[in-house]
Amino acid sequence: GETVVHAKATRKYRPLLQAMNDGVEIPGLANGGEVGPGASRGNGSGFGQGNQVARSVVEFRPSPLLEVKIREIAADTTTKGLEHYDREVAPGTVQRVANDPLGVG
Repeated sequence: GETVVHAKATRKYRPLLQAMNDGVEIPGLANGGEVGPGASRGNGSGFGQGNQVARSVVEFRPSPLLEVKIREIAADTTTKGLEHYDREVAPGTVQRVANDPLGVG
């Protein structure tokens, strides 16, 4: 099947989408399946018999590709934070220290 991915999401997740299109096995996602009320749990309902509720443990393990994306986002966020500090905070700190070099804090 096919699906439509909007341009913004495509730009954000291009490496992951390309890996899926290339047929790369993505650890942590390769053995996925349905979760929730529509999932098959033996009785076809996704829930236990009677008043019992079936409980499942889901373990998410990021793939190497996802770890790379997380590192990219973290680096970008850190850079933007430092740029903001340099632009907005540091000039005031420098001015305050220049005006009162013996001040504390």
